[in-house]
Amino acid sequence: MKKIILIDNDPSFLTNLVRNLDAWKENNIEIHTFTSPANAILFIDKYYEKISVIVTEFNLPEVNGLELIDKIERKDRLYQVIILTGSLNRNLTESFLHMNIFDLMGKKEPMQKIAEVIKQAHQFHLKKVEQYKRIEGYMKAFRESSSTNLSSQENFYGIVGNSKEILELKKQIKKIAPSSATCLIIGESGTGKEMIAKSIHEESPRKNAPYVIVNCAAIPRDLIESELFGHRKGSFTGANYDKQGLLEIANGGTVFFDEITELPMDMQPRLLRFLQEGTIQPIGSAVAKKLDVRIIAATNRDLELAVKQNRLRQDLYFRLNVIPLFVPPLRERKSDIKVLLDFYIKFFCELEKKPLKKYDEEILPYFENYYWPGNVRELRNIVQRMILFSDNPVLGVEDIPIEVYKYKDLERKDDPNNTMERPVLSMKEIEKRYIEKALRKANHNKELAAKSLGISRASIYRKMKEYGLQ
Repeated sequence: MKKIILIDNDPSFLTNLVRNLDAWKENNIEIHTFTSPANAILFIDKYYEKISVIVTEFNLPEVNGLELIDKIERKDRLYQVIILTGSLNRNLTESFLHMNIFDLMGKKEPMQKIAEVIKQAHQFHLKKVEQYKRIEGYMKAFRESSSTNLSSQENFYGIVGNSKEILELKKQIKKIAPSSATCLIIGESGTGKEMIAKSIHEESPRKNAPYVIVNCAAIPRDLIESELFGHRKGSFTGANYDKQGLLEIANGGTVFFDEITELPMDMQPRLLRFLQEGTIQPIGSAVAKKLDVRIIAATNRDLELAVKQNRLRQDLYFRLNVIPLFVPPLRERKSDIKVLLDFYIKFFCELEKKPLKKYDEEILPYFENYYWPGNVRELRNIVQRMILFSDNPVLGVEDIPIEVYKYKDLERKDDPNNTMERPVLSMKEIEKRYIEKALRKANHNKELAAKSLGISRASIYRKMKEYGLQ
């Protein structure tokens, strides 16, 4: 059952909002209200996979809206966030301009309008969930059909690229997969660490055994011991049955610990003991169990710094770092950008049942100059957006999202031979021109234009006002 979360320190406002939401609320929706953001954060951490919309007042007594978003942000979240505030101002709107929120609204708006936006956010969430399921299913099919011939194939269990760095990484995977040695995958967000872990499992003798993913940042702190090691009935309040832990469920197979530095410090000795001895002891049990599980861990953090900051035990770091695998960021293997572009255009045209599109070679410099902070995941999302919103049989410059478009006229600082002076437009001028183009293409439908730009409805209204486009 989907959950909508409402956070405000004014109980009467919450009551009024719930009353308006009840007018359209479907049977499979629960509405939960919180006057304390701390309690809301605990609830969100526990049920984040079931949440569709979070609506929060900006000026809360314990945290402000920006801090709250930071606390509930997660890379795999599909729920939508709406911020409410008593007074909208330029500084506030600019603060939220580049944040991943559905809308920013004034609390003085009619309650029916706020309820309608919540309904729109809920429907948008459902579409994202369906899209996510289709993409995951399609990616699984790609992985299962991919060849292991490294010299000729670009797709290796979803790992796409022919650069020397990626070819070397694929060779390392094939070499280490047959062993049971612990692996540590290090790389920035979006580089494909989870695909690498899965490929190690699929290439190993354990491929027909369980493969279990543990997202260390997503499991609530008070549940993580039970989730990992299991418990016996009656061992604590609420333990109404025996529960197998994830390590025991994966016996004979592989466990992938994503974001390992987010594992609470008090849990790290127990994981270290398992790595050393291969045994677990469920909560409430006096008997240790011997397991055969391969451990793969991943992180996007500087591990030496994490040790210094007491986020990761040094002895656990040494135990995990038996076989380190370093995943290069996309900006350091730009020869793969064209390969990825070709791959994902075909991928999303087939996924969305659209005729296969080509692209104008003029778009390549835009993609190659871009810094790609989100790495391959960001490129994949951008290509999908272009496929969905472009009506052209050939993707051109006009189809490129603004975050990529604005880098075309910047000098390539990483190219020592680039001495040409290029005319540089201001970022505001580029942004204005791109919004104008999106509005023309959408026949001045602001909602469609915002979707094509990948920004919220609130953002395009603010930008139109700023640039005098209304």
